Amino acid sequence: MLTIARKFSFNAAHRLSETVPEGHPCSRVHGHTYKGEFSITTTQEPHEFRGMLVDFSVLKQLLKREVEDFFDHKFLTSDASTDKKGTVILPIDPTVEYLTYLSTVKMYFALKNTLSQPTFEAIASLCTTLYETERSWGAYSLMLPVNTEDALTEELSSIKTL
Repeated sequence: MLTIARKFSFNAAHRLSETVPEGHPCSRVHGHTYKGEFSITTTQEPHEFRGMLVDFSVLKQLLKREVEDFFDHKFLTSDASTDKKGTVILPIDPTVEYLTYLSTVKMYFALKNTLSQPTFEAIASLCTTLYETERSWGAYSLMLPVNTEDALTEELSSIKTL
């Protein structure tokens, strides 16, 4: 297997209202400098895709648009009553677990819509690793091909950006 990866980062505030009890430090608004890595893995040999799976400049552009710009300097919440500009309302609490999942799904669709079909079909898995702190992180791997694309599309459509 061959893997390529690119690092990214963004700053965001969040508050966990559903997953932790009231009084827990994470139940208050606080922020993180998230640092992450997005990787693409193939089971093919380099000669099968002409030596370059995905151009790093394309990966950089997609990560900037789909992850960094989407989350950077935003308030992430599951509280649908929030009406402040710069808020991203998610269907569930903005935990590191959910943010890794969401980043991977967003990149899945971005790559699918950008790469040629043979290149996209050469991808075996996508993975986002996201550090909330230096010592705490989550990772989500999406194995391809995806049989639940409709569910992924529905998940993305449930997000509201103010």
